[in-house]
Amino acid sequence: MVWEPMRKGLSVQTSGADLNWRSLVDRFGIDKTEAKKRIRDMESCESWGNDIYSASVCRRIGIGYFDSFKEVYNGVTDNEIIWISYHRRDRQPVHDWRDIQNIKNDIAGKDWEAVEVFPSESRLVDTSNEYHLFALKTIPLGWYIGRAIQTHEFVSKFGATQRDRSD
Repeated sequence: MVWEPMRKGLSVQTSGADLNWRSLVDRFGIDKTEAKKRIRDMESCESWGNDIYSASVCRRIGIGYFDSFKEVYNGVTDNEIIWISYHRRDRQPVHDWRDIQNIKNDIAGKDWEAVEVFPSESRLVDTSNEYHLFALKTIPLGWYIGRAIQTHEFVSKFGATQRDRSD
Protein backbone atom coordinates (compact mmCIF):
# COMPACT_ATOMS: atom_id res chain seq x y z
CA MET A 1 0.00 0.00 0.00
CA VAL A 2 1.33 3.43 -0.93
CA TRP A 3 0.82 6.05 1.77
CA GLU A 4 -1.10 9.12 0.64
CA PRO A 5 0.22 11.97 2.81
CA MET A 6 -2.15 13.73 5.19
CA ARG A 7 -3.02 17.21 3.94
CA LYS A 8 -4.15 20.19 5.95
CA GLY A 9 -7.63 21.47 5.17
CA LEU A 10 -9.39 18.19 4.37
CA SER A 11 -12.60 17.63 6.32
CA VAL A 12 -12.39 15.58 9.49
CA GLN A 13 -15.98 14.42 9.03
CA THR A 14 -16.79 11.01 7.67
CA SER A 15 -18.88 11.06 4.53
CA GLY A 16 -22.51 11.97 5.13
CA ALA A 17 -21.96 13.41 8.61
CA ASP A 18 -23.24 16.96 9.15
CA LEU A 19 -21.58 19.12 11.75
CA ASN A 20 -23.94 21.75 13.06
CA TRP A 21 -25.34 22.55 16.47
CA ARG A 22 -28.59 20.67 15.78
CA SER A 23 -26.77 17.45 14.88
CA LEU A 24 -24.74 17.68 18.11
CA VAL A 25 -27.88 18.29 20.17
CA ASP A 26 -29.54 15.23 18.60
CA ARG A 27 -26.46 13.01 18.72
CA PHE A 28 -25.20 13.84 22.23
CA GLY A 29 -28.27 15.14 24.05
CA ILE A 30 -26.64 18.49 24.86
CA ASP A 31 -28.25 21.92 24.74
CA LYS A 32 -27.84 24.45 21.93
CA THR A 33 -25.36 26.64 23.85
CA GLU A 34 -23.07 23.71 24.63
CA ALA A 35 -23.34 22.45 21.05
CA LYS A 36 -22.31 25.83 19.63
CA LYS A 37 -19.40 26.03 22.09
CA ARG A 38 -18.19 22.57 21.00
CA ILE A 39 -18.34 23.64 17.34
CA ARG A 40 -16.22 26.72 18.15
CA ASP A 41 -13.68 24.44 19.86
CA MET A 42 -13.56 22.19 16.78
CA GLU A 43 -13.23 25.16 14.45
CA SER A 44 -10.22 26.43 16.41
CA CYS A 45 -8.39 23.24 15.48
CA GLU A 46 -6.95 22.24 12.12
CA SER A 47 -8.51 19.61 9.84
CA TRP A 48 -6.19 17.10 8.16
CA GLY A 49 -6.93 14.05 6.05
CA ASN A 50 -6.07 11.65 3.27
CA ASP A 51 -7.91 8.86 1.47
CA ILE A 52 -8.12 6.69 4.63
CA TYR A 53 -7.81 8.91 7.71
CA SER A 54 -9.21 12.15 9.10
CA ALA A 55 -7.66 14.11 11.95
CA SER A 56 -8.45 17.09 14.10
CA VAL A 57 -5.27 18.83 15.23
CA CYS A 58 -5.11 21.25 18.15
CA ARG A 59 -1.90 23.05 19.06
CA ARG A 60 -1.09 24.56 22.44
CA ILE A 61 1.88 26.26 24.01
CA GLY A 62 2.13 25.88 27.77
CA ILE A 63 0.31 24.11 30.53
CA GLY A 64 -3.48 24.18 30.28
CA TYR A 65 -6.52 22.89 28.47
CA PHE A 66 -6.88 22.36 24.74
CA ASP A 67 -10.65 22.95 24.88
CA SER A 68 -13.14 25.25 26.58
CA PHE A 69 -14.84 22.28 28.27
CA LYS A 70 -11.65 21.42 30.16
CA GLU A 71 -11.64 17.83 28.96
CA VAL A 72 -8.19 17.56 27.34
CA TYR A 73 -5.24 18.85 29.35
CA ASN A 74 -1.52 19.46 28.89
CA GLY A 75 0.22 19.17 32.24
CA VAL A 76 3.54 18.05 30.74
CA THR A 77 5.35 20.95 29.13
CA ASP A 78 5.52 24.70 28.75
CA ASN A 79 6.64 24.12 25.15
CA GLU A 80 4.40 23.46 22.17
CA ILE A 81 2.32 20.30 22.27
CA ILE A 82 0.08 18.97 19.51
CA TRP A 83 -3.04 16.92 20.13
CA ILE A 84 -3.87 14.75 17.12
CA SER A 85 -7.30 13.14 17.30
CA TYR A 86 -7.66 10.77 14.33
CA HIS A 87 -9.85 8.03 12.93
CA ARG A 88 -10.34 6.01 9.79
CA ARG A 89 -12.93 7.63 7.52
CA ASP A 90 -14.93 4.38 7.55
CA ARG A 91 -14.72 4.37 11.40
CA GLN A 92 -13.22 0.87 11.45
CA PRO A 93 -10.67 0.09 14.20
CA VAL A 94 -7.03 0.75 13.34
CA HIS A 95 -3.72 0.16 14.93
CA ASP A 96 -1.33 -0.10 12.04
CA TRP A 97 1.90 1.24 13.52
CA ARG A 98 3.25 2.51 10.20
CA ASP A 99 0.05 4.39 9.40
CA ILE A 100 0.12 6.04 12.83
CA GLN A 101 3.80 6.94 12.39
CA ASN A 102 2.95 8.49 9.01
CA ILE A 103 0.07 10.48 10.53
CA LYS A 104 2.45 11.82 13.20
CA ASN A 105 5.14 12.63 10.63
CA ASP A 106 2.76 14.35 8.21
CA ILE A 107 1.08 16.50 10.86
CA ALA A 108 3.68 17.19 13.55
CA GLY A 109 6.87 16.50 11.61
CA LYS A 110 9.45 13.74 11.33
CA ASP A 111 11.53 15.25 14.14
CA TRP A 112 8.64 15.29 16.61
CA GLU A 113 7.76 12.43 18.95
CA ALA A 114 4.28 11.36 20.02
CA VAL A 115 2.62 9.20 22.64
CA GLU A 116 -0.73 7.48 22.76
CA VAL A 117 -2.12 7.43 26.29
CA PHE A 118 -3.80 4.37 27.76
CA PRO A 119 -5.42 6.03 30.79
CA SER A 120 -6.60 4.67 34.09
CA GLU A 121 -10.15 3.30 33.90
CA SER A 122 -11.41 6.36 35.79
CA ARG A 123 -10.22 8.60 32.90
CA LEU A 124 -11.09 6.23 30.05
CA VAL A 125 -12.33 7.78 26.79
CA ASP A 126 -13.42 5.19 24.21
CA THR A 127 -15.52 6.75 21.45
CA SER A 128 -16.20 5.36 17.98
CA ASN A 129 -12.68 4.22 17.10
CA GLU A 130 -11.20 7.67 17.68
CA TYR A 131 -7.52 7.66 18.61
CA HIS A 132 -5.33 10.34 20.18
CA LEU A 133 -1.66 11.22 19.90
CA PHE A 134 0.11 13.90 21.91
CA ALA A 135 3.20 15.14 20.10
CA LEU A 136 6.15 17.07 21.51
CA LYS A 137 9.47 18.07 20.00
CA THR A 138 11.19 15.64 22.38
CA ILE A 139 9.81 13.14 24.87
CA PRO A 140 12.37 11.94 27.44
CA LEU A 141 11.06 8.37 27.23
CA GLY A 142 11.62 5.42 24.93
CA TRP A 143 14.36 4.26 22.60
CA TYR A 144 17.61 6.18 22.34
CA ILE A 145 19.53 3.86 20.01
CA GLY A 146 18.88 5.65 16.75
CA ARG A 147 17.04 3.98 13.89
CA ALA A 148 16.54 0.21 13.95
CA ILE A 149 14.53 -1.09 11.00
CA GLN A 150 14.48 -4.70 9.85
CA THR A 151 13.30 -6.29 6.60
CA HIS A 152 10.85 -9.14 6.22
CA GLU A 153 13.72 -11.34 5.01
CA PHE A 154 15.73 -10.72 8.18
CA VAL A 155 12.93 -11.16 10.74
CA SER A 156 11.51 -14.26 9.00
CA LYS A 157 14.66 -16.10 10.15
CA PHE A 158 13.24 -15.77 13.67
CA GLY A 159 9.64 -16.72 12.79
CA ALA A 160 8.40 -13.12 12.71
CA THR A 161 6.77 -11.09 9.93
CA GLN A 162 7.47 -7.54 8.87
CA ARG A 163 6.36 -5.55 5.85
CA ASP A 164 9.22 -4.10 3.89
CA ARG A 165 9.29 -0.30 3.96
CA SER A 166 8.90 1.78 0.86
CA ASP A 167 11.30 4.51 2.08
